[in-house]
Amino acid sequence: MYGHCEDHGMTHPLVQGIVTNTGPLTEEYLPSAFPGREAQLRELADCLISSGNAQRPRHVWAFGPPGSGKSSVVRRVLGQLEEQRVRTAYVNCWSAQTFYAVLETVLQEFRALVGEMRDVSFKFERLGRIAKEHHLVIVLDECDQMFLKERNAAIYNLARMNHSGLVCLSQSRKAYLDLDPRVQSRLLPEVLEFPSYSVTDLIAILEARAERSLSAEAWCRKDLQIIARQSEGDARIAIQTLRTAAYLAEKGRGGQIRPEDIREGLRSSSALRQRYLLKSMSEHHRLLFQLVKTSGSISTVELWRRYEGAARQHGLEPMARRTFNLYKQHLLSNRLLTERQGRGKRNRRLLEIA
Repeated sequence: MYGHCEDHGMTHPLVQGIVTNTGPLTEEYLPSAFPGREAQLRELADCLISSGNAQRPRHVWAFGPPGSGKSSVVRRVLGQLEEQRVRTAYVNCWSAQTFYAVLETVLQEFRALVGEMRDVSFKFERLGRIAKEHHLVIVLDECDQMFLKERNAAIYNLARMNHSGLVCLSQSRKAYLDLDPRVQSRLLPEVLEFPSYSVTDLIAILEARAERSLSAEAWCRKDLQIIARQSEGDARIAIQTLRTAAYLAEKGRGGQIRPEDIREGLRSSSALRQRYLLKSMSEHHRLLFQLVKTSGSISTVELWRRYEGAARQHGLEPMARRTFNLYKQHLLSNRLLTERQGRGKRNRRLLEIA
């Protein structure tokens, strides 16, 4: 049932409590249905659910842009696996960017207390013993944020454990193609693509969330259409926009989401996404971003020159040029920076805030 809002200018009765249930508007919420992702959900389950018996699960590489549903679909299947007593571990590679850090995180999730041992071999051997006793499924989310050498080491070793399945999530297929051929051969994953959501899919996602979280009089399908068209296929931005708009409407005591609430919600969601990403990155990422923001537009050469001095001023050891280029690419691939062709004799490409 939709609220009546063909004319947002009409007078509505005062409705207390527009937000009736906050849960469906949070990132942690797992819906019962996944509009536009039914095929990926079935395929992922087919690859992994077999781990409940003697058959080894198939490894999976899932890729797609931010907000395309990768993490939510994987979390849903992990829940099904845990019901079958399969042990699962979820690693965010933004915070675990080395093979050692990945092992540390996995062992902590399995409550295997080996923190006092700093040796990678010891930790991997301990994990191997667990794999002999239990079926395991390990998820490496944002694995493209690991340095390539560490990514090769982590994937090669984890993929060769008995009775274990490895799920790698990345923003593009390139992260898989960049792997050492030996690692690719060891992994041989099922590849799942998660494209950006269509406007129709986003409307269905928002409709399900709104029905479970907002009073019926507070919203209408037209609101959801506006949000879906402006969210660029990103479900996180769409849901975050709906949440912000609903809270603004509740604060305004108008009883219904207004166009200005949606506009402010879209602005807020874009800024929140930027802050969320930067918070999860390293100090070097944040310093590079700030230098570009302060400059307005800057060439890679000039950014490198300014970064070296700024890093030392902030008490940081400047990274190598190769690492600098990788971090710059992280910021570009996460749409925090953009790159355009400059003008003039040198005609250099310039970095700017997205």
